[in-house]
Amino acid sequence: ADESKCGYCKCILGKCRVTEMLVEMAKTNATLDELQKRLDAMNSQISELQTKVDDLTAGEILATGQCGENIYYVLYDNGKLLLRGTGATYDYTSRDSVFYQNDKIKEIVLSNGITRLGDSLFYHCSNAETVSLPATLTSIGDSAFAQEDAVINDTAGLTSVTIPQAVTAIQSHAFYHTAITEVVVPASVKTWGKY
Repeated sequence: ADESKCGYCKCILGKCRVTEMLVEMAKTNATLDELQKRLDAMNSQISELQTKVDDLTAGEILATGQCGENIYYVLYDNGKLLLRGTGATYDYTSRDSVFYQNDKIKEIVLSNGITRLGDSLFYHCSNAETVSLPATLTSIGDSAFAQEDAVINDTAGLTSVTIPQAVTAIQSHAFYHTAITEVVVPASVKTWGKY
């Protein structure tokens, strides 16, 4: 059956206003769909521009470097650490990470495009209390945010984390000895290492 016709006998004869209204409604819905696509594209551009503004206004630069084949970082004097790029960060052993024991890091912000946080990347960054993980993240490496356990039952570092929906693997000790009290794990996570 033709959904643009109401089915009433006047419609069959072409004298029904309902058919005209259904056609106009279909056109309006198509226009709304197109406008929604444009709005989504504009919101994406706004988000990218906001990120660039945030990068420019974060404060004095304390350190810069590379922590992945296509991932670079900037640490500002206000404690904000920004990682920008695509793909995976490097894997480190606990004390070899470029961020090991960096007490200046308070907030970690990772850009969309980063897919994996390497092993021990933020190992013993005890003042880093917040992290913003990108929607593109699929894996968190072994001991990525772990804290050293110098004192039994002592915790430090992250206080909360939101795991993105795309994450499928969280390796062993990823959040070991952090101050996280609650975490929501999406159903997408299929691998979660011990502790």
